[in-house]
Amino acid sequence: MTKTIPDKVAGAGPGYLFTILIALVVSAITATATMALYDQRFAHKVVVMDLKGFVRQQRDRMLSGELDEKQFQKNLDAMEKVLLAVPRNHTVIMKEVVLRNGREIRP
Repeated sequence: MTKTIPDKVAGAGPGYLFTILIALVVSAITATATMALYDQRFAHKVVVMDLKGFVRQQRDRMLSGELDEKQFQKNLDAMEKVLLAVPRNHTVIMKEVVLRNGREIRP
């Protein structure tokens, strides 16, 4: 007995346009996810800190008597924590250098 392979039945599988549509959708989703991951994890970003203004504000508050030395040290520690919490792909520069459109971080 010989087995015969039936001819391809028309309409048995997905059509050519459907296959292309699936490929385009998968490609778009993959590209979007890849770009989002790259932006979050690897792309370098510049953030701004007004260090000069912070020190000036703390000095003025110390001179006016609003802060004692312990509170001043606490504020400096808070500023340090903010700086240490900045992700590795972020570059922190002083506000005086940036002309505009810099995302500012504050303690």
